[in-house]
Amino acid sequence: MDSSRRLAYLEETLELWYEQLGEAEKALPMAFGFKEKTAIKQNIRVEILPAICMCEKEYWSILAKDAPDYQVDEVAARHAIVKVVQEVELIQSQPNQYPDKLMQKLQEILDKLNEPQTPAAARLIAALPLIPGILSCEIELDTEKSLTRVLGGIKKLLKKKQYNETPQFNAHNQKLMGSPQLIPPKASVVPSQLYQAIEKPGALIRVKTSRPSDTIHLIANEIIKEHTPKDYKAVRVNFQWANNDLTNSDKLWQWFCDQITSQLPLQNTLAKSWQGKTSSNMECTAYFEYLLPEIPTALVLVLYNVEFILEYQASADDFFGGLRAWHQNVENKDSWKRLRSVIVHSKDIKTNPPLNLGVRIEFP
Repeated sequence: MDSSRRLAYLEETLELWYEQLGEAEKALPMAFGFKEKTAIKQNIRVEILPAICMCEKEYWSILAKDAPDYQVDEVAARHAIVKVVQEVELIQSQPNQYPDKLMQKLQEILDKLNEPQTPAAARLIAALPLIPGILSCEIELDTEKSLTRVLGGIKKLLKKKQYNETPQFNAHNQKLMGSPQLIPPKASVVPSQLYQAIEKPGALIRVKTSRPSDTIHLIANEIIKEHTPKDYKAVRVNFQWANNDLTNSDKLWQWFCDQITSQLPLQNTLAKSWQGKTSSNMECTAYFEYLLPEIPTALVLVLYNVEFILEYQASADDFFGGLRAWHQNVENKDSWKRLRSVIVHSKDIKTNPPLNLGVRIEFP
């Protein structure tokens, strides 16, 4: 994949992660109790911020590598530098709030941007290789917001010409040297019939792919952004982060409900409603029967990295059996028609009872 395509791909991925960060921040003030607040904060710290940092680091590394190709307007570069300097100086005025390593890296960038007798555009491009270094620092939520302000103007300025210009051709329809490349629309990796499948009330959809496990989260992001109706509420659950909660089905169901609730703008009544008088499978079912009518539209659950559950057969049988039962509940209760479950997996799901209901979609 060439750098232009990769940058476009990273931009889309970052947009999704920043969306998820925004949803988590909205849910945090409405969280009920210490346990719920802790779950949301952990989701931000353990999953969302590291993913943002990883994508941003690769993005800026590509920008730095391609720097000689950029033609930056001198006036625009001066304005961008002024804004960056202001934001960095604001961070430096609060040294106790940020890691020492980050402060050191920011000072190095500041020194580059303030070099005398050097054109602004040259200073800006010379500072690019230093930016991935600040993204290697440990990032907390407040730090991420500050860095977004620092880097936002530069990122907008340095979008390559390929993004918004049309190639120039001569009389023989040959592309002129130096003319920007046309980038075709990004092709979806997920089959188009998924959108129609998600629209079906009570849908249970199994999306199997042979793609590497470290790219599964990107497929989950695409499902939410490209294949889910805009008026639906979509939440994602990454079972890679369940850890010890996978070994016991009771812990798994509670962790699962916590993950869902933390992404919804509703008061969390999980602690009150989870009485422990029946199986956790039934407790979670009862909780969803309360939850679904509270959501004004359909709720789409995008579940990925489910292979981690399959390592614990008893937990897998109970969990996927529960999803199967929810799909069958559509015939008895209208509220379950609001639920859509999308399971993204790379290995066959072998459980008892078998998860052989709903729609199966497979792609390379």
